[in-house]
Amino acid sequence: WRFDIDLWNEFTSLPKSCRATAWLLELKEGKVKNHVRSLGEKILMKDDGLQKIIERLDKIYKEDSSHSAYKAYCKFEKYERPDGLSLRGYISEFGKLYDDL
Repeated sequence: WRFDIDLWNEFTSLPKSCRATAWLLELKEGKVKNHVRSLGEKILMKDDGLQKIIERLDKIYKEDSSHSAYKAYCKFEKYERPDGLSLRGYISEFGKLYDDL
């Protein structure tokens, strides 16, 4: 979601004070929309409203680096060559998993 909002923010022609509200209105009903809505109208209508949304959602959903590293380690440790995968394919996938460590 972070990549999408950054791209949208870069290319939209909406005034900065309208961007957070516009983004809120595009969200489907659910937890994310409720978190954004909880910021309130005063924050969402400011020029930095979109940045406030990003900060709020990062606090809630962004994984810390140690958790991400642990997940990458577990994936690397558990990887086995599937039946039918060529040695070249296995080495390629192994290398990708290793690079993620």
